[in-house]
Amino acid sequence: NSKDPNENPILNGIDYLEVASVDQKTLQVYFLHNLPGETNPVPLTSPPDLLTESNILIEGGVRIRNICVETVNAANNVLTVNVNVAGDFSTYTLRIVTSQTKQETPSGFDPQLSSIDFSFKVACPSDFDCKVLTECHPESLTGPEIDYLAKDYASFRRLMLDRLSVIMPDWLERNPADLQIALVELLAYAGDHLSYYQDAVATEAYLGTARKRVSVRRHARLLDYFMHNGCNARTWVCLEAEEGGGADGAKLPAGTMLLTKGPDETQKMVSSDEVKKVLNEQPLVFETMHDLTLRSAHNKIYFYTWSDSECCLPRGSTKATLLNEPALSLKAGDVLIFEEVLSLTTGTKADADPNNRHAVRLKRAEAIVDPLDNTPVMEIEWYEEDALPFPLCLSARVTLVGGGPEVKDISVARGNVVLADHGLTLSAEKLVPSEVPEKGNYRPQLQHKNIAFSMPYHHDRAKKEGAAKALDQDPHKTLPSEMRLSDGDEKWSPKGDLLGSDRFAAEFVVEMESDGSAQLRFGDDLSGQKPSSGSTMLAYYRVGNGRQGNIGPESIGRVVWQQGGIKGVRNPISAANGKDAETMEEVRQFAPQAFRVQKRAVT
Repeated sequence: NSKDPNENPILNGIDYLEVASVDQKTLQVYFLHNLPGETNPVPLTSPPDLLTESNILIEGGVRIRNICVETVNAANNVLTVNVNVAGDFSTYTLRIVTSQTKQETPSGFDPQLSSIDFSFKVACPSDFDCKVLTECHPESLTGPEIDYLAKDYASFRRLMLDRLSVIMPDWLERNPADLQIALVELLAYAGDHLSYYQDAVATEAYLGTARKRVSVRRHARLLDYFMHNGCNARTWVCLEAEEGGGADGAKLPAGTMLLTKGPDETQKMVSSDEVKKVLNEQPLVFETMHDLTLRSAHNKIYFYTWSDSECCLPRGSTKATLLNEPALSLKAGDVLIFEEVLSLTTGTKADADPNNRHAVRLKRAEAIVDPLDNTPVMEIEWYEEDALPFPLCLSARVTLVGGGPEVKDISVARGNVVLADHGLTLSAEKLVPSEVPEKGNYRPQLQHKNIAFSMPYHHDRAKKEGAAKALDQDPHKTLPSEMRLSDGDEKWSPKGDLLGSDRFAAEFVVEMESDGSAQLRFGDDLSGQKPSSGSTMLAYYRVGNGRQGNIGPESIGRVVWQQGGIKGVRNPISAANGKDAETMEEVRQFAPQAFRVQKRAVT
């Protein structure tokens, strides 16, 4: 038992206990090591601290309590304990203590192994049996003949009337106004609803049979597949400001409404007083996604060809030179649209190729001077992902019919470009129901359908990436566009799910049904915060989603603007990436395979 003082000490403890006598008054307690006073004892003390009657305490019991220890004898690792009386059928606890007045574990014994539960009657046969023997069996009654295939109102009503005809043959009333008939029909109505609910639960319980879009979405989420609700379309829109007008140098704020062309194509600006009337025409509505400072010098920007009359930017180009007269205010992060405005072969505007239009985001813009004639120019460079997908002709010699002159400026650059996405922002409206109940879950609905979904847009981050990336959206990562809720004290934001939300997070989930209606799901104070009972929710959101926003070029022609001075609004490039909501059948095909994607590198 000699030990290094730096090592852990060896402790003794109870291994198990046996009732060793027929009268159940003798207990044998087996320890892990020999007891003090024996060979190689644990703990080792000098003189040895022998276990006595005062070190053994027996607790518990229901009918027989306060059992006293009369004698104890140690032999190796076995302690024989004699008690004054055998206990009852309940559970007792034998405990090793320092003394009867100081009930702590003695030194050298493990506190976790210093007590053990046991029963004095462990070896006794039990008189108890869970089966009740009945001497006189009750009379067996014949049950009613019930058709368990009855599942609807008519069959339930017929079933109850047939049963009443058997047990009450004298009752022949069948008048619908009769109170008993009314009661039968009321029960049939309740049974019909209950039967439908049972069938619905069984149907919605499986991905292959579910008929509600919300059920399919939740089943797919269990397979780590996000069912998407589509996304809205985005496009680049060019505006033309009159020189010196109200728009020249003014800021076009984010959220400005842009409308598709109406009956009067000469109308370019719509005042706020006319918006309601114009919306009755049911145009497609787009809204700007960032602020833009309008400048008349950016309406049409000419390329500088360094006196080359047949200049062309090859496919894959990322650099060009612009004529800086009038002075331009371009900087890194701005977007330009290159556009062919005259035909390369005929020199006419009508024959220009509408496919030769491309948006680029500037990576660098540097004003310099042509040393040959001191012409102010600007060197521009754009991102690699915006490299030209086609050759862009800047100038050419074209002989017109009748011997016309040389034609230059085949292509130009358009400034005042703003990113816009499909969707109309609605004024604040109440949810249905609007007040949070005191009990139960709060599952309100939005008043409008076809709400807009989009990926979050961060303009400062987008200015450091190519223009093409701003149009790209993954529908599986979209959220309700610009949606938020307010209960007067706190603002709530949408999430894809609440699995990662803590109990203080003011977040909610929008669940769409096949008819386009939207239901909101809040947390339960475990995963997401639960709304306060009695509070009233106001919703702010946008409507307009899916492929209907994928309009063609030159479709947008109006802007909601009060200051005047805008003479042109157009989208040279078609809107893109508007997608309809994923169908339930698509989810049934894709979700079971989603988790099979290999995401690890294996050597």
